[in-house]
Amino acid sequence: MLALALRRLAGSIPVLLAVSVVTFTLLYIVPGDPVTALVGDRASPETIANLRRELGLDLPVHERYLAWLKRALSGDLGRSWVTGRPVARSIVARVPVTARLALTAFLVSSVVGLGVGVYSASRHGRPADHVVRLTLLLAGAVPVFVAATVAMYVFGVRLRVLPVSGLGDGSLRHFILPGLVLGVYLSIFQARMTRSVMLEIIRQDYIRTARAKGLPERVVIWRHAFRNALVSVITLLGGSLSNLLVGSVLTETIFNLPGIGRFTVDAAYARDFPAVMGCFLFQSVVFVLANTLVDLGYALADPRVRLG
Repeated sequence: MLALALRRLAGSIPVLLAVSVVTFTLLYIVPGDPVTALVGDRASPETIANLRRELGLDLPVHERYLAWLKRALSGDLGRSWVTGRPVARSIVARVPVTARLALTAFLVSSVVGLGVGVYSASRHGRPADHVVRLTLLLAGAVPVFVAATVAMYVFGVRLRVLPVSGLGDGSLRHFILPGLVLGVYLSIFQARMTRSVMLEIIRQDYIRTARAKGLPERVVIWRHAFRNALVSVITLLGGSLSNLLVGSVLTETIFNLPGIGRFTVDAAYARDFPAVMGCFLFQSVVFVLANTLVDLGYALADPRVRLG
């Protein structure tokens, strides 16, 4: 198992390098001058020239990238052009916020999504299945910012049981509402995928054989069908967790949470290139680790799965 993890991590190094090259190149070819964004249009040409030289923007792009890569390999992601703080320190400070939001949303989406998906599949063709499918279709058509606004009004304004904005004292109460909104929204996709996978397995011969033997339906569904769907479910959950860990930009913005997603957007708007590069590198590492965990989950769920 350890050898498998090491092979997966080693194979991800070219991917991380490719992501860093593409991101770095795109940042420097998009229209607009980052120096002008920092000092304003009224700055003197001498001020702009001095700042460009100080930031290394007078060098060719490939030299800037190699300098950044050398620092990144040593753990130095540079300093923010806007705040002057080390980028790595700023990212680390925001990881707990995103992690709490992601964990809350992941628990909600896993319970709701998997439960609804299995329930709908086990009642395929019945009225309950049609109601679930229609509900998922309607819920999926509602934009997340609309659902968040409604939730904030109901639970924060009318009922006044949950805070609607900001981090506050950092307690769990401030993550319940955004985690619930994000988790329910993500569970729609999980429920659809789980239902599709379960329907394919339920139609297999061994499931019909288990039913013919007189086994209770819950045993057939959970012990036989759901157990064989674990490989696909692990893929679904692994992808969901990695997306959540890099931060939901819209959710963090709506609920005013200082997480990774909001930090990335703020840095991009300010053309704070070191911060943007650091955020994208962090997100890429999270995706790599999540995919590695998914591969390990394959082997644990089904030893028959051959992983190269």
